[in-house]
Amino acid sequence: MSMTPRASSDRAPTDGSRRDILVGLARGALAGAAVAIGSDVAAQPSPAPLPRVTEVVTPFRVVTSNAAISDARRRLQATRWPERQTTDDWQQGAPLATTQALVAY
Repeated sequence: MSMTPRASSDRAPTDGSRRDILVGLARGALAGAAVAIGSDVAAQPSPAPLPRVTEVVTPFRVVTSNAAISDARRRLQATRWPERQTTDDWQQGAPLATTQALVAY
């Protein structure tokens, strides 16, 4: 079974990269969900293709509301921390102390 997305007249050509495959799968899943709930989203044209992945660092700006930032801070302060893991490495995920330090930051 090939994992390379098939070329279609309504899609930009892909080079078979992991990103192209994942984008194709996501678009297919969204279109299928839209049909399943009777939405007209599936009839909408596909969004512009994502830019190709490169090593070039490009500046970007994140725009969010102060309310969203305040809400995130409130939820982080209300975190109920689990018990400390039984290992001191990353075998069981991020160490509790590392995560707590990140949240404090």
